[in-house]
Amino acid sequence: MLVGLLATLLLGEAIARAVIDPDPPALSHLNTEPGEGVFVFGNSMFQTGIDFAQLREQSGREVDFDYHNGHYSSLWYLIASKALPEVTSDPELTVWGFRPAFAADPAFRTNQPNDNDLLEPGDDTYLRLTVDSGDPPAAWAIGTRLRGFVDDHSRLFGTRSDAQEVLADSTAEVGVELAGLVRPEDTADFRARFDAGETTVTDEILRIATRGEVQLAEEKVDDDVGDFISGPSVRFEGSFIPEIADEIASLGLNQLVIIWKPAAAAAATNRPDDDLFVSDAIDYFESNEIPYVNLYDEPTITIDMYASGDHYNEAGRRHITTLLADILRSENP
Repeated sequence: MLVGLLATLLLGEAIARAVIDPDPPALSHLNTEPGEGVFVFGNSMFQTGIDFAQLREQSGREVDFDYHNGHYSSLWYLIASKALPEVTSDPELTVWGFRPAFAADPAFRTNQPNDNDLLEPGDDTYLRLTVDSGDPPAAWAIGTRLRGFVDDHSRLFGTRSDAQEVLADSTAEVGVELAGLVRPEDTADFRARFDAGETTVTDEILRIATRGEVQLAEEKVDDDVGDFISGPSVRFEGSFIPEIADEIASLGLNQLVIIWKPAAAAAATNRPDDDLFVSDAIDYFESNEIPYVNLYDEPTITIDMYASGDHYNEAGRRHITTLLADILRSENP
């Protein structure tokens, strides 16, 4: 069974090479293409922190919002480096932002498949910051396309989440046993790793098929939160934030960076790491003449403006939208 599956996977890769564009346009993975006005991309902080109808009315400007729930600075980097260069019309202003604690963890991102995800493009900077593993293996692109092809086209696997459920319910146990029969010298510890939740049969098949050359990003960081992947923390200069700002600036686009205020900061909780990250970010933005909005130190944003976690309630959303509308009405940016 497993031998046949391996053969099917390898055949699928051969077919994929022939029929699938190896570099699909990054914009095809975005919800919207930017217009000529204000283009905002972000996650639930923007969704709960800005009333876009109010923003359009108060600012008098056209605003497009590209919502990517559960994503963080790694996706913002992919949008800046892979998607924005392909737009058919340049937005007048590009708005993005971050919370310091999450920006300081470049690997932090959703661990669930969704329609908003930009696939890893084999970008050295992306791979280095998200998996902290140096140069990517030569087989990375093949492995990514192989897995994507199986996920998208195989009735057995379907989406990855469906695959995990199917394998867990019906074929995982058989797969574990057969993996040991096919290449026992490479799979001696598979049972222990599988039982510990460190790998799946799908991951093991890819590892065997590529003789260990492909290591997926999920296997190189700590998945200790369930729905999210996390990794080591870094200082500002080692994060995606300056990379994103530089990519947008290199396109000749005007940008505005929002530094979000988490609930803990509004509650006056001591956060020295966040404070340092924000301070370094501001120094960088000012030295490079990059406009920013420092909501992190905004005293008018108080703890009663939060709903759940760092997400804002209606009062917070109205207040922050008014602050941003005032900025968008100004000549610069």
